[in-house]
Amino acid sequence: LNLEKPNISSDIKESKNGFTIKLATDKVAKDVYLYGVTDGFFSDNYLNMIPGRPVELEFRTKGKMKLDEFRSLLKIRSLKDAF
Repeated sequence: LNLEKPNISSDIKESKNGFTIKLATDKVAKDVYLYGVTDGFFSDNYLNMIPGRPVELEFRTKGKMKLDEFRSLLKIRSLKDAF
């Protein structure tokens, strides 16, 4: 595949069980993977994204974590970033 590098943006808010993450992209993004935060789990991962179709998922924490800490740990990459 000849993929262009997508610009994936994230909007993160605290939720009852952790954090809600809203992702958007400016180009097709294959195999979007969220990582870096280890004290919990994502409700979904390895996503394909299309411009104009934001995706919302949740990170459920096992313990207490501040929003700023979560933002600093969260990493997002796509298939294009792997090569």
